[in-house]
Amino acid sequence: MTEAEWAFVEPMIAPTANRRPPRWVDAREFRNEMFYVPWMACQLASGRCCRKTFHASSDLNGISRKRMCMIRTLEPSPPVARARSPIPSASLGIAVHSNTLWMASGKELENKWKGRDASTSADRNGATRRKHQLRRGTGVCTGFLSCFSRKEHGYFFFSAAHGSMVAVRVSKRKLKRMDTLILRGAETPPTFDSLVDLFKSYKARIGVIGLGYVGLPLTLAACEAGYTVIGFDINRKLVEELNSSKSCFNHIDSARVASARKNDRFVATCDFRLLALADALVICVPTPLGAHREPDLSFVVGTTRTIADHLRRGQLVVLESTTYPGTTREVVKPILETSGLRSEIDFFLAYSPEREDPGNPNFATTQIPKVIAGDGQCALRLASAFYQQFVVSTVQVSSPETAEAVKLTENIFRAVNIALVNELKVVFAALGIDIFEVVDAARTKPFGYMPFYPGPGLGGHCIPIDPFYLTWKARELGINTRFIELAGEINTSMPRHVVDRLREELDARFGKGLHGARILIIGVAYKKNVADMRESPALAVMEQLDRIGAEVDYYDPFIPVITARRRCDALAGKVSIPFEERVLARYDAAVIITDHDEIDYRFLLQYSKLVIDTRNAAALVAREQFAHVLAKA
Repeated sequence: MTEAEWAFVEPMIAPTANRRPPRWVDAREFRNEMFYVPWMACQLASGRCCRKTFHASSDLNGISRKRMCMIRTLEPSPPVARARSPIPSASLGIAVHSNTLWMASGKELENKWKGRDASTSADRNGATRRKHQLRRGTGVCTGFLSCFSRKEHGYFFFSAAHGSMVAVRVSKRKLKRMDTLILRGAETPPTFDSLVDLFKSYKARIGVIGLGYVGLPLTLAACEAGYTVIGFDINRKLVEELNSSKSCFNHIDSARVASARKNDRFVATCDFRLLALADALVICVPTPLGAHREPDLSFVVGTTRTIADHLRRGQLVVLESTTYPGTTREVVKPILETSGLRSEIDFFLAYSPEREDPGNPNFATTQIPKVIAGDGQCALRLASAFYQQFVVSTVQVSSPETAEAVKLTENIFRAVNIALVNELKVVFAALGIDIFEVVDAARTKPFGYMPFYPGPGLGGHCIPIDPFYLTWKARELGINTRFIELAGEINTSMPRHVVDRLREELDARFGKGLHGARILIIGVAYKKNVADMRESPALAVMEQLDRIGAEVDYYDPFIPVITARRRCDALAGKVSIPFEERVLARYDAAVIITDHDEIDYRFLLQYSKLVIDTRNAAALVAREQFAHVLAKA
C-alpha cells in the first residue's frame, strides 16, 4: 500500500461510536507470548505497523505451543487487551504449533494450550481437516477447523462474524506476508434502513472496480456528488497517474481528478484487500468477445471471485458491465455466495448497465437516466438510493435479466440501423446518389424517422460486441437471430468495402494497384475526439492493406502510437506521422476513417493526391475547391 493510499484509508478505520479502534500487530509479537485481541476481522498487509515500516521475519519456526494469536469475534464487556487464561470459547483463533498452522474456535485452542488436544490434533504435521460448526445464532459463521502442513502451499480463508476474513498464506517452510496484521474494529451489523440512510446522506464509501472509460466517469460523478470513492484497478501505471491527479483519457479533464484528490474524496489502488472498506462495490470491467465471437466473462468472473474473498455483511454489489441476460443471477450471484453470505439477506446484488458515450459533451454520466434492477426488492431500493444521489433520474425494472436485455436492445438497435444505412450506401453509390445527402434530407421529417449515418465499420466497446452476446444466448435456447447476425455481417464487411473503393480509385486515377502503394490512414480511434482504439475499423483496414502489400502509415492527433491489441499485434508500435506538407505529399492516397475535429481537412485535401472520405468529413471543403481530389467510400 502506497503512502497516498494509506493516508486516504487510515481515517476509514479510525474509532467511531460503534467501532472500536484498530490495533496493528507486528508479527514479532508472535514470538513473545500468547495473546488475543478484541477486534473482529483481520486482513493481511505488507510492512506497515503504527505508521512505521517493519521487515520482521515471517519464519515462525520454533514457536512454542503457548504462543498463539487469538482473534475474538464476540465482544465481552469490558474487552481485555491481553490474557493468558481463560480464552473466550466464542472466538476464532490462529495458532502456529509444532510447525503447523491451526485455525479453530477459542475453546479448542484453549484445550490445545493446556495440552488437552488429543481430539483435535489429528496428525499435526499432516494436512487433515474436519468441519467444525460454530454457533450461527451468536453471529459467528460456519468455519473449518484445519490443520495445514507447513509444506502445503496456498491461501486459507476463514470467514468470521459479519463477513470478516482471516487470510494466511502457507508456502513451503515459511508463513509469507505475515509481517503485519490489519485488525479492524467490530461494528454493529447495519440494518437495511440504516444502509439506505447511509447512501442518502453521502456517508457511504463506494468502491469502483475498473477505472476505464466507464469506471472513471462514474467515480468522478460520485465524488462530485459528495461520496468517498476507492477506485480499484490492476493497472499500476493508471493507478499512479490518477493518484498524481492526472487523467489518462483526453475527454476527461485532469482538473476533475485533481479536485477529487484534493478534497480527499478519491484514491486509486491495486490493493483489493480494501474492498471490505466499501459499502457499495460497482463492477465496471470489460466484457469482450472470444476468438469465436462467444462472450468472454473472464474479467467479470475474476473480479467477482476477488470480491467474494472480501465480501462482508451489508455490502451492495452492482454489476455495470454489458452482458447477456442471466449473468447477474447465474454467474455473479453464485460466486459471491461462495463466501458463505447470501444475497438479499447478508449482502445485496443489483445490475445497472453503463450508458457512457465517451467524448459526448452533451451527455455526461449524471445527465443519463440509470436503469436499475435488483436481486430482490431490498437490493433494488438500495441501488436506487445510491444512484439517485447523482444521476438525473432512475428507471427501475422488474429483474436483472430485464436490465441486461435493456442494454443489449439499445446497442442492437444502433447496430441494425447502421447496417441498414451501410447497405443503402453501397446501393446508392452504384446509382450515383450520395447517401449522406439522402440522410440529411430524410431527417427533416419530424416523425417516424431517426437519422443514422454510414461509416467504415463499427468500433468501440458496445456496438460491435453486444449483439453477439444475445445471439450466443439465443443459440443456447435453440433460437436463430438471423436479422441481428445479418446486420453484423454487413457492418464487419465495411472495412473490405473501403479497401475496394480505394483500389478502384487508385486504378481509375493513376493506373496503380494497391501492392506497393503508399497509403495514409487518417484517424485510428473508433470514434471522433477520443483516444480509444477498441475494435476500431481503422485497424481492420490497415491489416487488409498490409496483407495486400501496401505501405501503410497513419495520423491521429489523439493516438501517438498504436498499442498491442487483440488480433492486430502486427500494428503494435506503429507511430503517428507528422501532419506536414512534405509528409502528406509522399502518399498515393489518404483515407479518412475517423473524423476528429482537430484535423485540418482543407490542409489534407490541399497536399494530398487522393482522399477517400468514409465519414463525409471533408465534403464542405471539397465542394469549394478540392472536389477533384475527394472520393467517398
